[in-house]
Amino acid sequence: MALKLKVLLMIKDLDLLFLEVNNLEESMAFYHQTLGLEIESHQAEAEPPIATLRAGSLRINLVQQIETMLKRGRGVHFVFGLADVDEFY
Repeated sequence: MALKLKVLLMIKDLDLLFLEVNNLEESMAFYHQTLGLEIESHQAEAEPPIATLRAGSLRINLVQQIETMLKRGRGVHFVFGLADVDEFY
């Protein structure tokens, strides 16, 4: 079986979405108040400031990294859950 097809068949869900945002507080308000996501953690004093929200089994990390975004543009990082990670390797 081709590697690409094997990976697609093994993905069971999306576990984590990592989003870089311009303003952590405004982004948290949108995801929590407008979309109804649960806030799991909020670390405004961390470097960089970060918050984790939950939508069902999906965790969304919002990270305010202005300097990094100005240098290279926005970034998105996501993590897939696999049915059997050992089988993949």
